[in-house]
Amino acid sequence: MRLSEAGEVMELINMYDNRQMTKEVSTAWYDLIYPYTLDEAKYAVKKHYNESDEWLMPVHIIKIIKAKRRARLAKVGVIATSRADMTDTATELDTARQLTRAIASGQLTPEQYEAYVHGNTPWSRTGGGSSHSGERHEHRQRNPDLGPIHGQARAAVGRCRL
Repeated sequence: MRLSEAGEVMELINMYDNRQMTKEVSTAWYDLIYPYTLDEAKYAVKKHYNESDEWLMPVHIIKIIKAKRRARLAKVGVIATSRADMTDTATELDTARQLTRAIASGQLTPEQYEAYVHGNTPWSRTGGGSSHSGERHEHRQRNPDLGPIHGQARAAVGRCRL
């Protein structure tokens, strides 16, 4: 998720509860929800307000997204790479991680995953292979001056990521 997309999430929240949004508030929320997609965050906001009268916090969004990701992964079961990606152990492990992220986030449907597994095209050639860790690295580069508290918070939150 980009900072501007976090702003879109905050605008949606504002539509439901009329809270005052500032650039600082949007940046603080972004710091916690950046690993997730805009679609996931919007889904979580709508689900929260549809089912709860609690004041929405980032933890609510994260819990809803994680539950949805677990459900997506459960539909697929054990994630395996296709023969095309079994060139070496490192490639196979990296591909399995990328597939897990793509399935969990909804970027890869169970049907698309099955087609990949039974096909003979390496994941990197299917348009997959974009690493989530690259997004995190981009996040750090965009926000180099957020300081040590930001890094500690990210590390703490990172330990509980799905």
